[in-house]
Amino acid sequence: MNTSQNVYLESLLKNLKDVVIFLSSDGTIEELSPIAEEYYSWNVTKMKGIQFSSLLSEGSPFSFSDYVAMRDNGASIETIINHKNPKVYLSWSVVPLANSSGWLLIGRDVSDSDKLEVVHHTLYSQLEKISACVPGNFYWKNTDAEYLGCNDTLLKTLGLTSIKDIIGKTDKDLWPDQAQTLKQNDQQVIQTGKTLFLEEKVTMNGQDRYFTVIKMPLLDDRGNTIGILGNSLEITELKNTQAALQVAIENAEAANRVKTEFIANMGHDIRTPLTGIIGFSHHLKNHIKDIQFKECAKQIHDSGEQLLGLLNSVLDMITADNLNENSVISEVFDVHRLINDVLELEIPAIEEHHLAIKTQIDERIPHYLIGDRMKLHRILLNLVGNAIKFTPKGQIEISATFIEQEHETITIQFKVSDTGIGIPLHLHDKVFESFFKISPSHKGAYTGNGIGLHIAQKYAELLGGDLKLESTEGIGTSFFFSLKMKLANKDLICSSKPQNTAVLEETQTVHSALIEPLHAQQLHVLLIEDNESALKVLKMMIEPYSTHIRTAGDAESAMLFVKESPFDLIISDIGLPNINGDELASNIRAFEKEHQRRPCYIVGLTGHALNDIMDDCIKAGMNEVYRKPMNKNSLKQIINHFNIPDLRQLQGEEKEARIQQKSLIEGEIPKNEKDFFDLNKFPIFDISEALKFVGTEAMLTEVLTVMKDQSVPDDLKLMTQAYAEADWDKVQQIAHKMKSGAIYVGAVRMKMACQYLERYHKVGQRTLLEPLYQQASVVIDHTMETISDYLKG
Repeated sequence: MNTSQNVYLESLLKNLKDVVIFLSSDGTIEELSPIAEEYYSWNVTKMKGIQFSSLLSEGSPFSFSDYVAMRDNGASIETIINHKNPKVYLSWSVVPLANSSGWLLIGRDVSDSDKLEVVHHTLYSQLEKISACVPGNFYWKNTDAEYLGCNDTLLKTLGLTSIKDIIGKTDKDLWPDQAQTLKQNDQQVIQTGKTLFLEEKVTMNGQDRYFTVIKMPLLDDRGNTIGILGNSLEITELKNTQAALQVAIENAEAANRVKTEFIANMGHDIRTPLTGIIGFSHHLKNHIKDIQFKECAKQIHDSGEQLLGLLNSVLDMITADNLNENSVISEVFDVHRLINDVLELEIPAIEEHHLAIKTQIDERIPHYLIGDRMKLHRILLNLVGNAIKFTPKGQIEISATFIEQEHETITIQFKVSDTGIGIPLHLHDKVFESFFKISPSHKGAYTGNGIGLHIAQKYAELLGGDLKLESTEGIGTSFFFSLKMKLANKDLICSSKPQNTAVLEETQTVHSALIEPLHAQQLHVLLIEDNESALKVLKMMIEPYSTHIRTAGDAESAMLFVKESPFDLIISDIGLPNINGDELASNIRAFEKEHQRRPCYIVGLTGHALNDIMDDCIKAGMNEVYRKPMNKNSLKQIINHFNIPDLRQLQGEEKEARIQQKSLIEGEIPKNEKDFFDLNKFPIFDISEALKFVGTEAMLTEVLTVMKDQSVPDDLKLMTQAYAEADWDKVQQIAHKMKSGAIYVGAVRMKMACQYLERYHKVGQRTLLEPLYQQASVVIDHTMETISDYLKG
């Protein structure tokens, strides 16, 4: 090259913005542009005459292998160098000189025009290497949601063989049904620049597949989002397992609900006959003269009480285990009085064991608080009862200690301590397990079913507390828990005499009425029970406290009595036919309000768990709800509202003799076939018997009219239809209903005809069903004719 050409070449190289390097055929640097010095800090003068390959080390624009690839294959290399911040992007290529005289290396600055393309190519090369190591499906997209690349795992998931099959495609091409949702997720990442964690569902070959996904923004060196990176792990099998587990859980919960309902209903059915067994055996025990029979009656009574106790414990445990936050009832109550009430209930047992009792209530604790009075009462009652049982001598102490107050919420620690036998350390956790007993049943050292502490713990947890214990063998035991309760608004508290304080709920229902003192001759009582035996026992129990008692077997009859005259006390079974007890209470309250009557005291009796129905009954207007059977202590609590003395000392044997004379014929199933159809010995209509139930002839006329014109024709029509359809279960049900109505109007023969038909089918017999049905139909017709004649007369 002559001097003139060298001048032109130097001038050209000085003005080039690109890095240009001339190499001879053997790779020696002959010329290079001055800008190379700026980019790579190369000394232009010193660079000439040396082998270019010797420069390909750290800080060089590319590796030796890249150089060979460019030289031999015509490939191009993109590289990034730091240049005065920000970075400069150079695209390198090799151009062979004419006649194989050498090579021309050109490094073109693409920072402004083709930068993104260079970045893509550079990142693509890097991501390919990274993606092969990433578990699950790994991919990257541009801002138009087009796939730019992925790993082999995603290709296999999609059933593709080459990466070319996915580049340029969108989710709409791969899984169209979910494309819109997937695109929205991508756009959220692009717009917010934040990583997104989520689950995505796609449909492939008609099957749903689930993935847990991480999507993150793909940024350039200036922090601009140029796409997204995604990584997903398939969790279809896990989701299927979870779905199967959820189905299993729901099935288990459904089975548990069915079991709970079955046991609750069974408990109701068992309690009803137990009421009769316990009540009548107690009556026999007190009146039989023969010592041997008296002992038998006592054994029957005690066994019935034990069976009832076990039944109640099992039902209580099931109820406690199935409670949730919705089962907590908030009401205003006097916590001081509640503690005293607990002790009053246990005073007989405390005296029997010759124990001392001590109470300590922190003076900083106000009387009226808002919480679940019934559950707190049950916790303390269980703990005190347990303490008495395991304390042969010494004392029981129940305390309530102020912990703290924050705004309108107070924290109180309740503690029940004893000086009893104590609990071994290794059993401290076990005592809260259901049916666990420190002393096994076969040893007979202590009574009980091992459920009380389990229920107390469940109730404490439900109220936000944690029941704990401290115990030392031979010294004693303390159970304690803390509860947060709200302070009661003064507007909710109505005060009268200390023993007659009533707290009204916000719903303004009659939760507790203020009762004026009455004499026994003034106490008018209405008893409502659809079971004859239970009604008789209840009537025998209440008679020592009242000389004015009326009875009803259903809500309809009871409502007629209420409309006829006011009552001071109404005790009603809740599970009545047609109209149940809480609906009856609501109707009575509405009637009292409409006619401006003084509210009577309404008590509900149930065979179900109290927690299940308490709230509804109180809201309906009942004052209290007790569980069947009604016992002396419960009845005494009710009677105490009226300050009435027990009349048994005054009327004693005379009254009992009169009670024994006042029973309807029970009419069990006859022992032989002939007696089923021997009904003429029973009166078709006994007015005196009817008046025992309804009280007055005017009332009897009203009840008979309803029975003749409405209830019996309707029931007879339904029974005839059931008979035509051979639905003997339905026939039995209607016969039972008609029998109940016959009892209260003295239709004894009709009652027996229906009873024989009902009980014969109930015990599984079929042979005599047809003639018994025909007999019942004829007797019902004759009874209605007789009643019609009576009403005309």
